[in-house]
Amino acid sequence: MAWGKGFQLRRRARVPYSMGLTAALPLILAFLVTGPAPRAVAESRPTLTTFTEAHLVDWWTAHPDPGGWPAARDELHDALLYAQERHGIERAMENDHVQGWLVHLRWLDLYLRAPDSSALKTDPAVAEAFRGLSLQHEVPKLFVRSVNPGDDAPKALEILCRIATRQPEALRHYPALAVAFAVVFDQPFPDAWPHPFTKKEWLPAGDLEPERRFEFFTKAAGTGGLMLDPADLPVKDLTYMVDTPLAFSELQYVQQIELKNPSYLTALYSSIRYDVPRAQEGHFLWPHEEAYKLAEIGKRGGICADQAFFVSETGKAKGIPTILFMGQGRSGGHAWVGYLAERGQWELDVNRIKSEVSRRHYL
Repeated sequence: MAWGKGFQLRRRARVPYSMGLTAALPLILAFLVTGPAPRAVAESRPTLTTFTEAHLVDWWTAHPDPGGWPAARDELHDALLYAQERHGIERAMENDHVQGWLVHLRWLDLYLRAPDSSALKTDPAVAEAFRGLSLQHEVPKLFVRSVNPGDDAPKALEILCRIATRQPEALRHYPALAVAFAVVFDQPFPDAWPHPFTKKEWLPAGDLEPERRFEFFTKAAGTGGLMLDPADLPVKDLTYMVDTPLAFSELQYVQQIELKNPSYLTALYSSIRYDVPRAQEGHFLWPHEEAYKLAEIGKRGGICADQAFFVSETGKAKGIPTILFMGQGRSGGHAWVGYLAERGQWELDVNRIKSEVSRRHYL
């Protein structure tokens, strides 16, 4: 979910408290006080402190027990709601302190929404990682702003904390990459991945633990094996780099391909032999008995969907975010690739025929 001017807090049906925030947070925001208020009203309204690293630490120090977090969340919610009602949503959302506490509220709420079976609540190491990340603020902010309505946000939070448990130093250096893995691997890949012309059981998928995949890519980055540095890319772009379930052996195979820069993916597409007889006969499903491996595509060639798949997976394995497109044009169906040439610059027409109109892409 993106937090911004469009976000609006709503009243809860039940308000289980009448006091303000804990005494550990004594400073009242100046923007919440526009003039004298009746004493009874001032004492009954929840109030906010400034959002600082010290006050965030104070909050967690004052709320060490997860059993008390639901009430603390509700109290913070009401304090933010009061700021919104008193000063208007636009003015409240422009305030950095409100934004800071909103991120904290969302982060805490995602933990509370996780099922009791989640590692967040059953694995002490993962629970401790959640507390550790909670004190950093920048990671929670990055995560909260990257979660979309269609994501399994509590599951994504669990994945992020599992990565923090296994690779804390790497996460500090590559926080956006860790968040990208969390929001991609929170749900299974679609059955139709990567395209309709192969079968799920033919795919050499494997090594699907996000924390292991994070380690795989950070090690590759550390040895210069990735063409774009994931530390320099935003979460959104990185989701198009990590969104593959292929086994490490497949990724390692195409990591051996030499590319001078991302634009060489265009030439790579053309280097995969196009199987003209297969296309002419209309045998679009992968016809070979071997599993749908990248080496087999490289050796045997294929139709445009196979070419695009090979190029897209090569780009991802080498640290280049890619998208596999499928579209329809005057000449029939076609598949092509988009790739990130550099930060902020996508090229979306690798071997695209001009008359094609894209109808979907696989994330």
